[in-house]
Amino acid sequence: MRVRAGYPPSLTTAGKESDVTPVICILTTTTPLPLHCCCAPFQGDIVAASPNFSHMLPHVFSEPDRYDPARYLPPREEDKTKPFSFIGFGGGRHACIGQNFAYLQIKSIWSVMLREFEFEMLDPVPEPDYDSMVIGPKPARVRYTRRKLAA
Repeated sequence: MRVRAGYPPSLTTAGKESDVTPVICILTTTTPLPLHCCCAPFQGDIVAASPNFSHMLPHVFSEPDRYDPARYLPPREEDKTKPFSFIGFGGGRHACIGQNFAYLQIKSIWSVMLREFEFEMLDPVPEPDYDSMVIGPKPARVRYTRRKLAA
């Protein structure tokens, strides 16, 4: 993502911030080589990472509970302060190949929705619903009104 310093958050950063609670709660892989660090798994061990947990680490993301798309913009770029800080689409050599397409879809849909409608939350921002493998928000009501576009 290339954004000049001082620019307001974009749909890309808003989408990335919204992915702090990804739809998949655990990523797993098999270690191809022994890792040389504390608590290192052996070659062939299965390791797991939780994006939901790692995206809420206060030593990586300042105020992780606060919605702040600017955290991904220069000069802060909190997602780049430590390796694999942001793993919403996986990480490393085998990150999700659909990530760019997903952001394209998000930006396309939201740009039309935000151009055509005004939105108002009627309920508090919903908590994530962890009752299924695919995580989504708990129900919440949103009022939307079609904008009067200039001809």
